Amino acid sequence: MAGTLILGVGTPLAGDDAVGILAVEELRKRADLPPGVDVIDGGTEGLGLIPVMEQYRRVIVVDAVPMGLPPGTIRRFTWQEVRPVTGARPLSLHQTGLTDALILAETLGSLPAEVVIYGVQPHNMEQDTLQTVIEWDRPLSEPVQRALPALIETLVNEVTLAMAQKILIVDDDPDVVLAARMPLEAAGYEVHAAGTQAAALEAVDSVKPNLIILDVMMDTHTAGFQLAQKLHGPTAPEDHKTIPILMVTAIHQTTPLRFGPDDDYLPVEAFIDKPIDPKALIEKVGELLGG
Repeated sequence: MAGTLILGVGTPLAGDDAVGILAVEELRKRADLPPGVDVIDGGTEGLGLIPVMEQYRRVIVVDAVPMGLPPGTIRRFTWQEVRPVTGARPLSLHQTGLTDALILAETLGSLPAEVVIYGVQPHNMEQDTLQTVIEWDRPLSEPVQRALPALIETLVNEVTLAMAQKILIVDDDPDVVLAARMPLEAAGYEVHAAGTQAAALEAVDSVKPNLIILDVMMDTHTAGFQLAQKLHGPTAPEDHKTIPILMVTAIHQTTPLRFGPDDDYLPVEAFIDKPIDPKALIEKVGELLGG
């Protein structure tokens, strides 16, 4: 499965509705996109985008999105934030049927592990209905044209930041390490691994990870707890305390024991259960890294 797709959608020569298409045209000219990042003009394919998106772990959609904001405003959303909920009015993701495509992909189990939407507020919008008014054979409005360079830089930063983020997996089970490594690398993260407490402490100093994924049981049943204390406890180095820890465990699945992050006993930021769900892992990592 491929890494990251930047997907521009919209209608060429239709005023602000073309902003997604023009954005990917400019991105194709950039020489500083990281490896593993593809850029595609999705046009108005709608449901036809499903077989394109399902090839990737991460998809970044760029589109004109009526949000009731000043024209040219850029906003970043995750699919979870804009996904229609029963009884709620969804954010309009373009009249091409993009929302329908994402819902169907989710239903079919082919939705990428991470979907991000960059919306640009169009100028040509009906205020009462928050719907884009298509203006055929028109250029971008002045506000959206001014926003285009910032949109390009934001997209480049989005994919570059993910490539620059380092994640250290601390687990003595090669299968678990592989299960976590594959979706993380596909999403653009640099992944390192350690199988013991000692190796992990060395890697923290040499790799300087942005996030640690930590197993509970390794060489001992409490190795993960002990390492969390060494990294985030009262006597831990200050630069170690700033590294978020995501603890991975099967204890919740195999025993009646229940525990969670605790500043004194278990100083970690979050938990995720085994077996690792790639989509949940990518989402949780993104949250902890501020994505």
